[in-house]
Amino acid sequence: MQAITAGAGTHLRFLMAQAQQDEAFRVRFREKFTAERRKVLRSIFQDAVERGQLDKRQNLDILADMVFGAMWYRLMLGHLPMDELFAGELAETVAKLVQSHAAD
Repeated sequence: MQAITAGAGTHLRFLMAQAQQDEAFRVRFREKFTAERRKVLRSIFQDAVERGQLDKRQNLDILADMVFGAMWYRLMLGHLPMDELFAGELAETVAKLVQSHAAD
């Protein structure tokens, strides 16, 4: 989070804008940048499934979309801060959502 707020956010917004204009770049950006980060987050979720902390029926791709969607939304719009407080609240919200579905 600190790298984004320290200046990398400007570059990420530029890359995302470029991905909307250039299909070949969009594919490379997705394969080389976003897919790698999604893979890491998905592996964290998968580890939680294997430890019994996350229901195995949970759609891990949807969870990753929720996390990254919230982050990209804040980054692109800048309507609220992207800081450690946001990161903690996002993680807590996702954890509560997952736990409430596990209880069903």
